[in-house]
Amino acid sequence: MKSVKKTVEEILEVVSICPENLKESCFEILLTHSLYGETDVKPGEQVPPEKPTGDNDKESNDQAPNQEDLTENELHIKVKRFLKSNGLTVANLNELFYKENGNIRTMYEDLGSTKASESQIRIVLLRCLHNALSSGEFQTDVEGARNEARDRKCYDSNNWAAYFNYHKELFGIEKYTKELNTIGLSPEGRARLAELIKELQV
Repeated sequence: MKSVKKTVEEILEVVSICPENLKESCFEILLTHSLYGETDVKPGEQVPPEKPTGDNDKESNDQAPNQEDLTENELHIKVKRFLKSNGLTVANLNELFYKENGNIRTMYEDLGSTKASESQIRIVLLRCLHNALSSGEFQTDVEGARNEARDRKCYDSNNWAAYFNYHKELFGIEKYTKELNTIGLSPEGRARLAELIKELQV
């Protein structure tokens, strides 16, 4: 790489043969081109600062630009009413969910309980909330809840139905049966969900 001094000397040699009224502009153009290459920088303009590196740069790269918080405007009206009646806000939801490429995804990993019975009920409550965020219906498919319980290693196949029957007031059912494909929340279930949301706040 040539030294700056050598570069300037060569530029001055070229500029010396330019007309007097063009020498200054010629010098700026040649110097800019020599130091920075072919950029969009024009004579008299400052070169844009380089992007900082280090920990701050790593943090900005870790967070994908297409991940966003939920906003109140995009929530279903039934969810807005649910939040208001239970002293909750969209900020509470953003501790549990986020939006990615237009889809609402879960952020929580810990259900806040080590008991299989309680964990399975919490899975259903949160899945009902997840569905309601866009559809307004506080309900979920039973098989999806069962599969999530398996994934979370809290599925108790022998007592799955018994847990629902014990908490039937949360779901507005008389009795859990194998024919039940979809399960929703009663007013008591929504109140229990509100308590769970507050409990899971970071």
